[in-house]
Amino acid sequence: MYQVDAFTERPFAGNPAAVFVLPGPRDDRWLQDVAREMNLSETAFLVEAADGYDLRWFTPCTEVELCGHATLASAHVLWETGRLRRDEQARFHTRSGLLTVVYTDGGWIEMPRMPRRTACCTWQRRGRGTCWWLSTYEEKPEISPWSPFEAHLPDVPVINIMKKFVLPL
Repeated sequence: MYQVDAFTERPFAGNPAAVFVLPGPRDDRWLQDVAREMNLSETAFLVEAADGYDLRWFTPCTEVELCGHATLASAHVLWETGRLRRDEQARFHTRSGLLTVVYTDGGWIEMPRMPRRTACCTWQRRGRGTCWWLSTYEEKPEISPWSPFEAHLPDVPVINIMKKFVLPL
C-alpha cells in the first residue's frame, strides 16, 4: 500500500490517494472495505493487464468512474517502484476508458488526454454519513432524484477531472 500526495512538491500537502498494486482481481466488497479503512477521498486499485493496468477507484462510500489525482498517484507508484521505466507510458484501463499518463523530460507527470464527459452532482446516504461526489457521463442520465446542486452545474461537456469528496455527518 502506498499513500501519494498529488499536486504538491512537499509531504503532507496536496491531494492524498492510497494506491494498491494487487497480484490479481479482488471482489468489489473487499475493495470497498479497504477504501473505507483508508478513509481518503480515493483509493486506487491496480491489477496488471496485457497492455497496462486495470485501474479502479473507490471512495469510502462507493466506486467512482474517474479520478485524476489517484490516476496520477498510480502512475507515480509504478515508476517509483520500477514496475515501469520513466520513459514508458502508463496505460490504465478504467470504467471511463483508456487513460494514459507520461513522465515528461521536465520531471512532470501528465495525463495528456481525458475522456470528454458531462458532470452532475449526486449523493447517497451510507450509514452515519452522506457521500457526495461528482459523477461523469457522456450524456445526462435519466435518473432521479437529482441533487439540489444540479442547478449549479451546467449540462455541458468538460474535459478536466471532477473531484469526488466525502462529507461526514
